[in-house]
Amino acid sequence: MLPAEVKAMCHRVNDLYNQHDLEALAAMHAPDLKLHSSGMPNGVVDFEGWQMTWRGFWSAFPNMHNEVKDMVVEGDKAVVRLVITGTQLGEFQGIPPTGKELSLVAIDISQYEDGKVKEEWSEFNMLSMLQQLGVMPLA
Repeated sequence: MLPAEVKAMCHRVNDLYNQHDLEALAAMHAPDLKLHSSGMPNGVVDFEGWQMTWRGFWSAFPNMHNEVKDMVVEGDKAVVRLVITGTQLGEFQGIPPTGKELSLVAIDISQYEDGKVKEEWSEFNMLSMLQQLGVMPLA
């Protein structure tokens, strides 16, 4: 894929995340997808685990929104710095709804192959998230 195609796909994927459209997102991800993240069990999940993760996030944060702040594309990879916002109105990983607003910076690296996201690395500050939700003390 050309860098311009990767960039356009990356923006399209982000738009679908903001629409919470898992069906359309699934069509843009390879069935053998691997998602790497320090916030995941064992650090990596497969396609089904990725779907379950997003259902959980959107259930807990129904107004979740990603804003792309920076994007760098090289070859078949895109590096994106996002600001993720939302309000916790549902249970999240055993944490009852807090009604608190959340604002996190995330860095995602996505590798594209044959027009689909093949592999993804995602990092965000889980401690900051828990502090904003009021379940961990501020440092």
